[in-house]
Amino acid sequence: MAIKIAIKFNYFRTIEVINRSRNINISSFLYLLFPFAIVTPIILESPSYAAKPEHLQQLRQMRKCGGCDLSGVDLRGVDLNGADLSRADFKGSDLSNANLRGANLAGADLRGVNLTSANLNNANLKGARLDFLNSGGFDINQINLAGIDVKSLNPANLGNMGNLNIVNTITTGVNLFQVGKEIFHNRNNTISIGANLTGADLRGADLGNVNLRGVTLNNANLSGANLRGVDFKGADLRGVDLKNLNLNSIPLNGVNLSGVNLNGLNLQGLIFKDGDLSNANLQGVDLSNAQLTGTNLRNAILSGVRLNGADLTGVNLEGVQFQNTDLRGANLDFQNIPLQGIVADAADFSRWANNRANKNDWTNAIALYQKSIELNPNDINMYTNRGLAYLKLQDTQRAIADFNKAIEINNAHAPAYYQRGLLYSLQQNYSAALTDLDNAIRYNPSYTEAFSARAQLRLKQNDYTNAVNDASRAIFLNSKFSEAYNYRGLARYQLKEYQTAVKDFDAAIKNSKDWSEAYINRGRVFYEMGKYKEATEDFDRAIDISKDNIEAYYQRGLARFKRKRYDGAITDYQRVVKLSANHGEAYENMGHAFLAMKKKEEANLAFQQAASIYEFRKDTNSLQRLKQIIGGV
Repeated sequence: MAIKIAIKFNYFRTIEVINRSRNINISSFLYLLFPFAIVTPIILESPSYAAKPEHLQQLRQMRKCGGCDLSGVDLRGVDLNGADLSRADFKGSDLSNANLRGANLAGADLRGVNLTSANLNNANLKGARLDFLNSGGFDINQINLAGIDVKSLNPANLGNMGNLNIVNTITTGVNLFQVGKEIFHNRNNTISIGANLTGADLRGADLGNVNLRGVTLNNANLSGANLRGVDFKGADLRGVDLKNLNLNSIPLNGVNLSGVNLNGLNLQGLIFKDGDLSNANLQGVDLSNAQLTGTNLRNAILSGVRLNGADLTGVNLEGVQFQNTDLRGANLDFQNIPLQGIVADAADFSRWANNRANKNDWTNAIALYQKSIELNPNDINMYTNRGLAYLKLQDTQRAIADFNKAIEINNAHAPAYYQRGLLYSLQQNYSAALTDLDNAIRYNPSYTEAFSARAQLRLKQNDYTNAVNDASRAIFLNSKFSEAYNYRGLARYQLKEYQTAVKDFDAAIKNSKDWSEAYINRGRVFYEMGKYKEATEDFDRAIDISKDNIEAYYQRGLARFKRKRYDGAITDYQRVVKLSANHGEAYENMGHAFLAMKKKEEANLAFQQAASIYEFRKDTNSLQRLKQIIGGV
């Protein structure tokens, strides 16, 4: 019987037998052809084929095959835990999912090997040929290389190592700008985001200009490493000992340094925005002029730390241990700024107090102003500022005491007169208020706010002409001062100069943002001019800005009544009395609207309610007027 058999040797010396007629005993044939070969298939948990099956058999029986030819072998998922594979030839083999934990692969040829998801914990790859990933043709995502000694790795392009886990890797003295650039970088020379270098020994490593974004370096040893130009953004450096490192000017934005030991480091000018230094030991660290905006320093040790000139805006300082911490010149807006254990000047406490005042945190601002005054008892600005803070808290007695103290120190201090004048005006002590505002302007003829405040005061005194003059002076000094336009508009409204009043309110609206009062005032002028539609539109806008603005609803009710929109007017008045139950004028005008709709019963009830309110507040004139209306009904 004729049998055609073709024998072909491929690149990896494997045998391909093709039977083109019918089944034959291949093992018998190969025994005749290669009498010394072992042709019984070698099984190591999955099918495997090799040019030298005796090497595979040796590996199976002894778990030791130093210098063996295992090229082209299919060893997917096999257990080679602790096997001696030194100098073995694995070219083109498939070791995906294999367990190579503790295996000795020193000097092994791993070119073209598939190690996807293999476990290489504590494996020895010293001197191994790893240039199998040239041109990024190899992807070892998720491979665990824990404990590997990579000191002698051949610099090669090792392709994409995204999400690499190399826990406890020993890399003592490795030049990672040369070797690591190939180990950890993809084809775009960007380190694999998410790589895990937990516990890695990187002493003396050259990481210059390496991108370590998002890399986990928990408890790694970076002592003596070169980090010049390293990008640590988003990296996790918890527990890392960074002693003896030069981190100056290295961007560490968003880095997690929780629990890190930075004892005694010089970190002048460090950029570390939105990072995490919670529980970190920063004792003796020089962080002067550092940018730490938004950084979490909760429970950190800051004993002896130099933070002078540092930007600490938005920093969390809860539970921080301060002892001789230098904060001079630092920009700080923390709510509970420490008053003890820090080194700071009067100007520092003053600046921090102003920051709290700008956030309407008057209580903490007062505490900081107090500390500034203790360090500089003759700073008149601190008394004036603290007085304003007391005024905001409605503590008028302490406020006046501070303004008085400032004037006692310097009787030409215009701001103290100005603030005290405002306080007197609130107390309706208009004579004393006018005297103080006159003095404020006397000692500072360009005091825009004082001219505007005096214009407001003159409005209260019905001195409309002088109110126009003072507001005009304020506008001359500041052509975009919306409040001054508003006061002048009100004075001109009272003088019945409606056209110019409208122009002033136009300017007040233009130079402010969503100021409901200016729209209401302009609407009132339009109402007096008989432009009820325009008036209604201004009151609409005021209500859009301030949903519960009682005056806006009341004025819109008046305008709607003039336009014979009685239902709308009644709705507005009902809204007013819902917000302010004792608004007698709203009930009275509601009654007029019901009368216009010939609803006498509802009108009478509204009038009776208004009369009760007028009687309670002892408004005799309004009560007499309303009784005549009720009698007519």
